[in-house]
Amino acid sequence: MATTFPSNPAFNNVFSHLSKNAGFEDIAAMALVGAASAAYMFKGTLWDKPDPYLYKWFERPQELMGGRAGAQQTRNIAEKLEETGADMIIFWGSQSGTAQRMANRLAKECHQRFGVKALSVDASDYSRSRSRSRDY
Repeated sequence: MATTFPSNPAFNNVFSHLSKNAGFEDIAAMALVGAASAAYMFKGTLWDKPDPYLYKWFERPQELMGGRAGAQQTRNIAEKLEETGADMIIFWGSQSGTAQRMANRLAKECHQRFGVKALSVDASDYSRSRSRSRDY
């Protein structure tokens, strides 16, 4: 028995033609394509596998390359502002060093053009919870 669609006669023709000429291989191939499509569409939602490289987001490659010499003095940005007497903070985060160079250049220009002493710091060096101890 063929499936009929009263609203669209074109569908009736297509489905009646498919049901007569479809063999086992055709049905198996369409089922395989459907299963592969469903697996791709639900990738990561039906089964959740933790990312083994998640820690890479939190690494600091500057340390691996020997960019940090000596121990960190303090993680409190308010104390660092008091020590340096800076008026402004520019936080940067970089893997390749581009943001660091840009932040240093911006801090230098702020001092030259506006007379504002700016402190350029790596955002991962200071904790967020301690940065609210001073009113800005």
